[in-house]
Amino acid sequence: MICRGDLSDAQWQRLAPLLPPPGGRGGRWADHRRVIT
Repeated sequence: MICRGDLSDAQWQRLAPLLPPPGGRGGRWADHRRVIT
């Protein structure tokens, strides 16, 4: 079920490549999709 503000799979597929890859320095990264939603 999609709630108000949730991204559809099609919207997420367009947005995901624009975000930096997880990992690197610092603490553990949260899942991008959960943070954006």
